[in-house]
Amino acid sequence: MKADVARHPDTLMLIERPSDIRTAKATGKLGIILGFQGMEFLQSNLSLIDHFASSSVLIMQPTYNQESVLGSGCLSKVTAPGLKTLGYEAVKSINRLNCVLDLAHSHAQTALDAVKASSQPVIVSHSACHALHPHPRNHPDVVLRAIASSGGVFGIYLMPLLGDEPAPASRELVTRHLLHALKVCGEDHVGIGSDNSITPLQLDSGYFDALRDFVADRTRNGSASPGEGRHPFMTPGLNTPRRLEIVAWDLSRAGCSDSVIEKMLGSNFLRVFDEVWQSGR
Repeated sequence: MKADVARHPDTLMLIERPSDIRTAKATGKLGIILGFQGMEFLQSNLSLIDHFASSSVLIMQPTYNQESVLGSGCLSKVTAPGLKTLGYEAVKSINRLNCVLDLAHSHAQTALDAVKASSQPVIVSHSACHALHPHPRNHPDVVLRAIASSGGVFGIYLMPLLGDEPAPASRELVTRHLLHALKVCGEDHVGIGSDNSITPLQLDSGYFDALRDFVADRTRNGSASPGEGRHPFMTPGLNTPRRLEIVAWDLSRAGCSDSVIEKMLGSNFLRVFDEVWQSGR
């Protein structure tokens, strides 16, 4: 990724401190924040957290969908899920190194354990509200409240796992999840965690062939969530680089003020990055 950024300095910029985000916005560049989605690769070598933090990995998500040496992912079926001893040590290291702790894909109990263990605000970068659609990738209100109480941000993704009414991953569903999170967390603790590329999808036979292969591979390794592959990984009507402008319009129509919308579109996440990264960079 760093090599890609170096090859395209006119359009890409590596984010290494909060001010870099503002610089990228001011100069019209795409800011790249490096992060981990699951840290099973650590095995028991937590010194790797220091190594990658020094290499500008600024967001770290201890668990993915499965059970791991660090804790339980959202698909875990163990009888006593949660953060494990090594996971608690990982949280301490992530805090010490002023990286942002991300609990997307975690089991609800893992998230609650990690929030209690963390000395800094915690985020869920991309999930949705279990109260509106009971899917293992979506977090219950108790987790939303815990994230907010930490000073963190709960991000709503733009994915089919939002539910099926009035249609799979509709704009209406995105707005509904955002408004629910807003009610539970408060305006300072909700964001957009799209989980999408900025490249619009071309929904042709090539895409659907690739989608089937992708989900089949995830099913084989046990990481596929229920329902994956039934619909494209996007929200119809938001399959565009201007998706956040559309989300803002929908929120405005739903009665949200401009100041609240601005927080949800990015300034809440930026506040957390300011607080966590600034102390070490």
